Amino acid sequence: MILTVTLNSTIDIVIPVDTLNPGTVSRTKAIYTYPGGKATNVARALKELGSVPYATGFVGIRDSRETEHFLKHHGVESSYIPCTGSNRICLLITETKGAPRETVINSESDIDISKKEIQAFFKLTCPL
Repeated sequence: MILTVTLNSTIDIVIPVDTLNPGTVSRTKAIYTYPGGKATNVARALKELGSVPYATGFVGIRDSRETEHFLKHHGVESSYIPCTGSNRICLLITETKGAPRETVINSESDIDISKKEIQAFFKLTCPL
């Protein structure tokens, strides 16, 4: 089993466009929204590669159910510590025509991790 720890959970919003022309209207056929964060994404990739990941970390209380449901759907066992606030937004605009290019816009995190939540995290990950 491989433990992945997400300290800064996100909601990833991926918008594929043919070409991004700033200052104009761009059209897309679909917009994809899902829980993310580097370690959350690594857990999904590890599962796809045949490993047995376990995902944990801190998540905004409003996003905790969606994050765990999303990972369960992808076959990843998880247990996150819900905290006051919400996951930060990670907007990814992906140009698909020509040489692929990606523009990433991240918001600041407003998750407030208390001492009690840090203790719960250590109890979950280090149950000695």
